[in-house]
Amino acid sequence: SQLPGVVVVVYVKGNQKVKAGQPLFRLDDRDQVATLKLKQAELAQAQASLTRLKKLPRDEDRPVAKAKVTEAEALLKDRAALYERAVQLRKSNAISQEEVISKEQAFLVAKAVTEHARALLERLVACAWTYDIQVAEQAIVQAQAQIDQVQTNIDRLTVRALVDGEVLQLNVRPGEYVGSTPGTSFIVLGNVDKLHVRASIDEYDIPRFHPGA
Repeated sequence: SQLPGVVVVVYVKGNQKVKAGQPLFRLDDRDQVATLKLKQAELAQAQASLTRLKKLPRDEDRPVAKAKVTEAEALLKDRAALYERAVQLRKSNAISQEEVISKEQAFLVAKAVTEHARALLERLVACAWTYDIQVAEQAIVQAQAQIDQVQTNIDRLTVRALVDGEVLQLNVRPGEYVGSTPGTSFIVLGNVDKLHVRASIDEYDIPRFHPGA
């Protein structure tokens, strides 16, 4: 067993013929299955994020962004008019210098708000940034690699026959804990179709031995 765990299913019986790759027994894989579902959900989320980036901009967002620009431009026009009027009134000392400065600051704030709204509209029209799309694509590749890793771990929890043969010993039962200790034989396989016989002949009987007899 490549991994330690609790045996949940034994697929073979004693004296049963098996083929290479045939499952022999399986360990508890509930933890790995739950991890697999989590990684599959992360992959779906990464794919949805990439789709969302490629679908930008939304048709519903454009009117909103344009309305923000129109609103900001109207506010800027109003603040500019108030600032110009304050400058003219200041020439005749009708208002204080502090009030002129206040109108100027309001005009500058409105100008900055307008530039910000225009920049947002330009970014919206320009669609998703290329590098954002590349990051989203790499997230998909990473999520898929994690899924492949978990699936590999799940497959490793199923112990399979390495060669064709017959089950000579069955030393494992469902519910038992098995580790990855080298040299521990939970199932012994062998090929009994062809027997290998070794004979020991006494030296006094060697003259009576005939090769091939």
